[in-house]
Amino acid sequence: MKLHASLAILALAAQAAFCQGLVSTTSPASPATLESGCWGALKEGLVDNDLEHRKQAIRALGTIGARADAVHLVEWALGDGNWVVREAVPKAVGERGNKNSIPPLEALLCDDHRAVRYMAAASIIRLSDRNEAN
Repeated sequence: MKLHASLAILALAAQAAFCQGLVSTTSPASPATLESGCWGALKEGLVDNDLEHRKQAIRALGTIGARADAVHLVEWALGDGNWVVREAVPKAVGERGNKNSIPPLEALLCDDHRAVRYMAAASIIRLSDRNEAN
């Protein structure tokens, strides 16, 4: 699991760093530079005006796993003003989170949009089942 998360971070970092011009095609970048570029790109994505960019940032953070800084950023997006973004949050958390992610998801059970409530309930069940199996 840790290897998968590390590979996901490095893949995202490489993509973000290349897009931001941090990586040239002639000289390799350090892992620290790549990781820094990755987190910067993900944070920018969460506050982007484009709805699709915010959803993509949440999905990318969801692939990282239960790493505290990734979970914190995803949970921060629970307050997004767009219900489509709020719906993406429980899916990302449910796929990779842990039982500590359940209380923030419970707030979405009262959301105005049915799709958000449904995804929150499904993710809470998924996280509960996963924790009972461990």
